Amino acid sequence: MLAEVATLLADRPDAVSDAIWNEAAKKFEEKGLPVTLLMIAPTNLFIRLNAITKEQAGATLELNGLNPGSDNRD
Repeated sequence: MLAEVATLLADRPDAVSDAIWNEAAKKFEEKGLPVTLLMIAPTNLFIRLNAITKEQAGATLELNGLNPGSDNRD
């Protein structure tokens, strides 16, 4: 639920209600909640970038003929 409301920030003035925050705080240790937020943010970034560029999530990234997932050293 926290990831969902954090994704929809522009949809409402109180993006993450106290009830949702408190529920998330119950499920994660004190250090786990900030780490979870740090994972939600880049995930949302890549989702939005994929939507803007019409890229399929999980598709292989190729830059200048190089595939970062393979060993292209010659």
